[in-house]
Amino acid sequence: MLAACQDYLGFVVASERAGETPKMRNVELARKLDNLAWVIHALTLPEGDLQVDPAEGEPVVDDEHVYQLISAGFPDLGWYPVVYPSDFADPAEVLTGDAIDDLRDIYLDLNAFVWTYENVSKYWAVHGVQAMYRVHWGKHLRDVQSYLHSAIYGSCSSRTSTT
Repeated sequence: MLAACQDYLGFVVASERAGETPKMRNVELARKLDNLAWVIHALTLPEGDLQVDPAEGEPVVDDEHVYQLISAGFPDLGWYPVVYPSDFADPAEVLTGDAIDDLRDIYLDLNAFVWTYENVSKYWAVHGVQAMYRVHWGKHLRDVQSYLHSAIYGSCSSRTSTT
């Protein structure tokens, strides 16, 4: 999990993308998101020191700066339609997602995981990243994966009916 997180964190804020087309960049981003989705489910909670304060000393990250870095690296990504389960909104209502905001939220949660893993304990890092996957970054991950899939491969609405 640590390596997958570090790979994602470095990729989404990288300023140099020489020779990459937007599609190539999006395909690589989709691969990194797919890898995160796979490794979070393979992650098991290690033995740990429950007396350690998991938030002690965690650095503050300038989330607006992170947004700007991601936006600069992925200028072709933007707003997209999202439908949430009925406990969030009217099931017939289509909401709008922001791919850059999604990628930033994933970045912030994974950055906290890496910091906790390296500075506090593996137990609290894994506990935190699993909890945040369930309630926060996992939804962003799935939404932006779906958006990227359409951006890379096209919309299923472009198919013609054979019936």
